[in-house]
Amino acid sequence: MSLGFLAGKKLLVVLLVLTAAATGLITGLLVNIFERKGEARTPYVRLVEVGEDDTDPAKWGTNWPREYDSYQRTAITTRTRFGGARGAHRGPA
Repeated sequence: MSLGFLAGKKLLVVLLVLTAAATGLITGLLVNIFERKGEARTPYVRLVEVGEDDTDPAKWGTNWPREYDSYQRTAITTRTRFGGARGAHRGPA
């Protein structure tokens, strides 16, 4: 066996391993992309069907509890030194 033959064989094995690794990485990337696209089609589990015309906040709160909790905290009328929610209405400026 000549030295050139062994070097060619090693080069072939290295190329084969690199090709297999690249193929695995590309396959993993494509699988990840398709999983994310599937998740984007159904971003959350709908517990209650709500439409754009539904105005009941509790109904929306079933699907989005954190946002509903935030809404409830902002819906509380509080008094501030600037008048807050109970300030006098002065009309349009």
